[in-house]
Amino acid sequence: MKSKLIALFILALLVLGGFLSISVLHPDKISPSILKVGILPDDNPEVLRTRYAPLLKHLSEIMGVDTQLVIPKNYQELSRLFGDNEIDIAYFGGLTFVKASINYGAEALVMRDIDMRFSSYFIARPDPTKKHLSDFKGMRFSFGSELSTSGHLMPRHFMKSEQQISPETFFSMVAYSGSHDKTAIQVRDGLIDLGVANSISVKRMLAEGRLANNDLQIIWETPPYVNYVWAVKKTLDDELKNKLRDIFLGLDVTKPDHKNILAHLGAVSFLPAGNRDFLSLERTARNLNLLGVTSK
Repeated sequence: MKSKLIALFILALLVLGGFLSISVLHPDKISPSILKVGILPDDNPEVLRTRYAPLLKHLSEIMGVDTQLVIPKNYQELSRLFGDNEIDIAYFGGLTFVKASINYGAEALVMRDIDMRFSSYFIARPDPTKKHLSDFKGMRFSFGSELSTSGHLMPRHFMKSEQQISPETFFSMVAYSGSHDKTAIQVRDGLIDLGVANSISVKRMLAEGRLANNDLQIIWETPPYVNYVWAVKKTLDDELKNKLRDIFLGLDVTKPDHKNILAHLGAVSFLPAGNRDFLSLERTARNLNLLGVTSK
């Protein structure tokens, strides 16, 4: 009897010691009971809820936890929520990811297959007399969000490097719509003469009937660049981090339910991502002094 009590006492010490060692070795690791998924507010909120619903349902089923979609007011708020640990995984554009990496230790997790070669469209209303960016000198122009990679950073970079255009001196007005869909609608409605939005957003709006083919024309498509990424904080539990990565990488377009998820996300597959993938984009942002900008 005494030997059994001693054995139980030793077992209890071992278990307690295990818990203590975990807390000592990994005191800052977070494993949430509800997985909060933050996304860029780059489209209409209702459209975004529909787009991400299949993914969140899949994550919840595989991981066995509830999920919550978080749609911030603007790009800046997404960064703040991430920094304040109010979301667990975030869907960033390239520029917002670079800023989150510098300020909050964001770690790139996965990217869509299309995100290694992304592009932006410069769009305008159909007009046979206007076919080149040079035709819009002295007219009204709009970016998307100031923190947008495809709606600001890279279009500004390519205007300078490829077209020798400085927007503030070339156009009569430079505005920031806040999102890609708003830019396209403002172009359609004649509120601006030329706008820039990411190519996938424009294609999606045309496919969904939110834009008609005769609403606009593509004036110029930028060269390709790296863009969107799913990212987590270093403090997220490693097991959970790996499981999230595996779920994304495991999406298989040959499976009907997976194909639906991927179609909603505009992807055929996901690829592993690393912070090094965004070094060239970080250099571009530094060269344009855009790492300190706030959202408009």
